Amino acid sequence: MLKILATACLPLMLWHGARSEPLSLQQVVELSLQRQPVLQRLQGRVTEAAGARQEAEVLGHPTLGFTAGYLYNNPALAFQVAGTHIDAVVPSNWSATLSLRQVIATFGRLHWNVELTELLQQSAASEAAYGCEQIREQAQVRFYEVHLRQRQVGVQRDDLAAREAQLQQARGLVQNGAAPGYDVRRTLAAAARSQQLLTQAQSDERAARASLGELLGRPAGELELAAPPDESPPPPPSDAEADIERALAQRLDLQAARQAVDAGQARVEASRAVSRPTLAFQSDYGRRNPVGFQPGQLWSTGLVLSLPIFDGGLSDARVTQSEGALAEARAVLEAGRRGLRAEAEVAHAQLQADYSNLAVSATAEQAAGEAARIARARYLNGVSPLVERLDAEAAWTQARQDALASRFHYRQSWAHWQRVVAL
Repeated sequence: MLKILATACLPLMLWHGARSEPLSLQQVVELSLQRQPVLQRLQGRVTEAAGARQEAEVLGHPTLGFTAGYLYNNPALAFQVAGTHIDAVVPSNWSATLSLRQVIATFGRLHWNVELTELLQQSAASEAAYGCEQIREQAQVRFYEVHLRQRQVGVQRDDLAAREAQLQQARGLVQNGAAPGYDVRRTLAAAARSQQLLTQAQSDERAARASLGELLGRPAGELELAAPPDESPPPPPSDAEADIERALAQRLDLQAARQAVDAGQARVEASRAVSRPTLAFQSDYGRRNPVGFQPGQLWSTGLVLSLPIFDGGLSDARVTQSEGALAEARAVLEAGRRGLRAEAEVAHAQLQADYSNLAVSATAEQAAGEAARIARARYLNGVSPLVERLDAEAAWTQARQDALASRFHYRQSWAHWQRVVAL
C-alpha cells in the first residue's frame, strides 16, 4: 500500500551527527527529505488512513465479549408448587455470560467501507509521495541558489579589487599630470558603488544559505556545500506534448486526485449500504445462580438478522453529502489536469528560454571581457577618457554575473521541469 511513498522518498540515508566534508547535491536532497516537517505531516496522514482501514475491516471480524453482574434483592420471594419449595427471587443474584458473534453478510456495507478506506489510504500515500518530489525540487533549486550567490559574491569581490587598483592608477596618473583630477573622484565613486553591490551580493548569499538551512533543519552557518555536478543538464525537449501526456497519466498529485474520486464513489455506495440488513452468527454461554425455573447454565446459538426500518432520513442525508463530496473530488481532478498542462507549458517555455540564454550570455561575457581589455589599454595610453574604461569594466562585471545566473537558472529550470512532468 505504501510502495509509492517508499519509492518516491527513498533512499533516505541515516544521518549521524555533523559531517566534516561538504554536502553534495545528493546529500542535500536526502537530508531535506529526512528533516522536512511537511513530509512528516503527510506521512502521518498515511498512517491515519491505514488505521481507518483497519477500523473498517473490524466489521467482518469475530467479536468475543464477557459480561458479569451482581444484584441484591430484599425481600426475597419464594412459593410452593406441589409441595416443592421454589425460590423466585433470592437476596443474592449473579450472572456471567460469554458471547461470540461473527458477521456473515453485510450486503455491501463491509465491502464498500473497506474499499473507501483503502482508496483514501492510497490517495494519502500518493499525496505524500508527491510532497517528496516537491521537496526534492526545492532542495535542488536552493542548492543551486547558494552556489550562484557565492559565485556572484566572488565576481563582485574581483570587481571591487579592480576598482581599487584603478583608483591607485588614477592617482598616479593625476600626480604625473597624465590625467585630469576628476578621474580620481570618478574612480572613487565607481569603487564605492562596487562596494555597495558586494554588500548586497553578500546579503543575498546569506539569505540563500538561510533558505537552504530552513529546508534541511540546520543553521545556515553550519552549511558547507560541495561543488555542483560537473555535467550540465541535457537540452530541453523540442516538443513537450509527450512529456505532458505522461505527466497526466503518472504524476502523483493527479494520481492522488483520481484515487480521491474513486474513494468518493465508494463513499456514496457505503452511505447507501447503511440501510441494508446485517446477518450474523451469535452464540452465548451463561452461568448464574439457579432461581425458579431458570437453570444455572444456558447455551444458545443461532442466526441474527438486523434490518433497519426507518432511521429518520439519516441514510439519505449521508448519501447526499457523499454525492456532493464526489462532485467536489471530480472538480479537483479536472482542475488538476488543466493546471498541470498549463504548468508544464510554462515550464517548457522557461526551460527553452534559459537554454537559449546559455549561449547568449557566454558570448556576451566574452565580448564584454574583450571590450574591457581594450578600453583599459586605451585609457592607460591616453587615447580614451576614464568614463569609457569604467563603463566597459562595469559591463564586463555585469556580463559575468549574467553568465553565472544563466548557467544556474538553467539547472533550476531543469529541476523544475523534472518535477512538473514526473521525470
